[in-house]
Amino acid sequence: MITSRKNPKVKDWIKLKTKKERERRQLFLLEGYHLIEEAMRAQENITEIIGTKMALEHFSLTRQDIPTHLVSEAISQDMADTEKTQGIFAVVRSNPQLQKSHRKALLLDQVQDPAT
Repeated sequence: MITSRKNPKVKDWIKLKTKKERERRQLFLLEGYHLIEEAMRAQENITEIIGTKMALEHFSLTRQDIPTHLVSEAISQDMADTEKTQGIFAVVRSNPQLQKSHRKALLLDQVQDPAT
């Protein structure tokens, strides 16, 4: 289990929260079960899965060919962009073909579940 914020992997994952680093490394960080499951179904190039013990135990689509890293709750909070993180993340290689296309996209911010 990775518990230190000074761990080089943790530093690299957290850097992916910045646009400059995402563009430089052609990687981005997904957070949450649903986004990761959708990326797997779409056969995106997931390079790593990161999560807390509880999150990884509940994650049903973990594949043997993707390196998986166990992190502490504190590291999970540091990596999170959400207030209440699910504790599961994936590093995904960007698809340069999609980046160069001129597709329109809809971006939503602060969307909430109406049931909560």
